[in-house]
Amino acid sequence: MKNSFIAIVTTLFFSTSAYAGALTIPNTFTTGTPALAAQVNANFSAAKTAVDDNNTRITANAASAATNATNITANAASAATNATNITANAASTATNAANITTNAASAVTNAANITANAASAATNAANITANAASTVTNAANITANAASAATNAANITANAASTATNAANITTNAASITTNATDIATNTASITALQSSSPTRTIHVYPVIGGGGVIDQLASGNALIAAVATITNALPNSNQYLVKLGPGYYDLGTQMLSLPDGVSIEGSGSQVTIVGSTIPGVVTANGPFDTTIRALGSSSIRNIQVHGNHANGQAISAANGTVYIENVVTYADIPVVIDGFGGIYIRNSQLNSATALMKLGSTGTITIFRSDYTGNAGVVNTGGGIQTCTLLVNYTTGATTFCP
Repeated sequence: MKNSFIAIVTTLFFSTSAYAGALTIPNTFTTGTPALAAQVNANFSAAKTAVDDNNTRITANAASAATNATNITANAASAATNATNITANAASTATNAANITTNAASAVTNAANITANAASAATNAANITANAASTVTNAANITANAASAATNAANITANAASTATNAANITTNAASITTNATDIATNTASITALQSSSPTRTIHVYPVIGGGGVIDQLASGNALIAAVATITNALPNSNQYLVKLGPGYYDLGTQMLSLPDGVSIEGSGSQVTIVGSTIPGVVTANGPFDTTIRALGSSSIRNIQVHGNHANGQAISAANGTVYIENVVTYADIPVVIDGFGGIYIRNSQLNSATALMKLGSTGTITIFRSDYTGNAGVVNTGGGIQTCTLLVNYTTGATTFCP
């Protein structure tokens, strides 16, 4: 029986060892061999130790199983959360993929824009440089315009004063025009009457042709003086003479051509018939006034050019009577002189002077109308004479003078 118990216990322990931790039996019993109490206790002690160890493990495993259950529950919740997050992440990934594609296209566009902006920046830099230069130029222009504005303001002020002066002159000239209108009508009638009265005799004088077929100007001047000297019976009203000159230059030298009362002289045109001298003009108060042509009485001088070639040369003078000058051009220090009580009427002529336009040595009268002048338009009045100017125009400056 004792052996049977031992077998049962051994079987139990062996059966237990199949499910528990490792169990080592210190003593092994055989049939018919006595079992010692110490050996049996040793086997029980080893079994107890193994059982206690398994109990400890089971307890620990139970606690671990509870912990694991809790962890499994938490992991299940985490797995569910993770599944939701994975789904959300998948959607986000799809969105991000679309954004990446969009961003890639934007990057290409931005690259193109950067290139275009770089070109625009270069253009703007050039424009800035050009604008800077323009600014400098504009500043200079503004300064110049300011100076011009100041000058214009001064000119406007000066013009305003000139306008006031001109207005006063216009008023004065209007009165002179009215006064001169009567004189013009009278003079025109006198000139017309003189021109319409045909001289009873005409003497033709032509230039003298010298050697080689060239005009001898001094000989031509002497021929003119000789022709006029042959006239001894001229009368201003009944026996007039006209000395008609052909085209050419008639040089009188230091002589003066004196026209008797009733003798007129007419050229072939003021640009082709020229009478000149180098006789010096006498500047005393009571003459005689040496001039290139001197009318001693009533005469007419037409269609001719008269030169006073001396430094003090004078072109035409009148002693007594009335002298009509028409279509005449003069070049002299003083073109027109009166040395007696005569009168000179000048029409459609051009007077070129250096010192003065006319000289009055007595109480004679000089009337000028529809003529022009160049040079000095002054008057040397040594004898109280009267000058009347109507429509005297300076063709060089455009100035109009009514009484110089």
